[in-house]
Amino acid sequence: AAELRSASFVWLPHHQDPRWPVLQLQMPAVSGGWVVRLIPVLPADAFAAAKLAPERVNLRDRTSATAKGATAGADAPGAAPSPEYNNRLALEASYAPALGLLHATYAAAGASGALREATILLKVWLRQRSVQQAGGVTGFQLSLLLVHLLRARVVTRSMGAYHVFRVVLSFLAKTMLEDHPVALPPPPAGGGGEDEHEHEGEAGQVHAVAAARFGRHFAWVLADSSAGVNYGAGVTRGALRELQEQAARSLRAIDSAALDDAAAFAELFTTPQPPPLKYDALFSF
Repeated sequence: AAELRSASFVWLPHHQDPRWPVLQLQMPAVSGGWVVRLIPVLPADAFAAAKLAPERVNLRDRTSATAKGATAGADAPGAAPSPEYNNRLALEASYAPALGLLHATYAAAGASGALREATILLKVWLRQRSVQQAGGVTGFQLSLLLVHLLRARVVTRSMGAYHVFRVVLSFLAKTMLEDHPVALPPPPAGGGGEDEHEHEGEAGQVHAVAAARFGRHFAWVLADSSAGVNYGAGVTRGALRELQEQAARSLRAIDSAALDDAAAFAELFTTPQPPPLKYDALFSF
C-alpha cells in the first residue's frame, strides 16, 4: 500500500499515436523502480471484420445519414470512408496476436538470443535518429518487419545479432517500403515450434490481398496473415524515405575506413541525430 501511495500516473501515446493512450504507473518506492503500462485493447470479436474494411464508413453524422436514406448497418450514400479509424479499431483488436507472433518467433525451437539482441540494436538505432516521431516508423513495426525478413529467409537464425542488424539495414537502404507490401506469417499453433517457412504457398495470395485492400489508403502496408489489419498505418511516405536514407548512411559509416570501431559504434547507437539538426524546418500534417 505504501508503494502505491508513492506511485504516479501519466497518460502516454502508445507507439507515438495520441489516439491510442496508455496509462503508465511509476512506482519509485519499489526496489528497482517498477514501471507498469496498462494498454487498452479490444476483444478480437468486438467487431465483424467486414465492418472494419478500409472502404467502410464508420465516421458519419447520424442526422445527415438518416436524411440521405441510409439504413441501419449500411454506409451513407456519398459518405467518405474512414480507413484510419477502421484500422485503429482493427489494430486494437489484433495487438495481442501480434505480440504473440513476436514472442513465438523469439522463443521458437532453435532460436538464439541473437534475434532479441538484434531487435534491441535496431530499436536503439531508430531512437537515436528520432525517426519514431509522429508519422515515423516505430520499434514495434520494425520488430514485425524482422519477423517477415526471417520468414523470407533474408535473415536466418544462425546469424549473429550484428549480422542480422546489418542485413536489416541493407534491406531498409535498398527497399522502397511504400512499394513493398508485407504480409506477416500467422502465429505458430500452440505458441511456438512451427517452422516459419510453412504456408509459403499462401503468402503470395495474402500479399496481393493486403496490397489491394490497404495500398490505396496507407503509405506502408504491413498486414497480418489474414490481411485484416495494417500495422504499418500512420507512417508517412516522407518518414519511409527518411528511414531509407538513414539506413544507407549508417551502412556507409560501418564500411568507412575513416572511422574506427568506437567511432562507428557511436555513430550508430550513442550519438543522437534528430531531424532538427539536419533540416532547417519541419512540418507535420
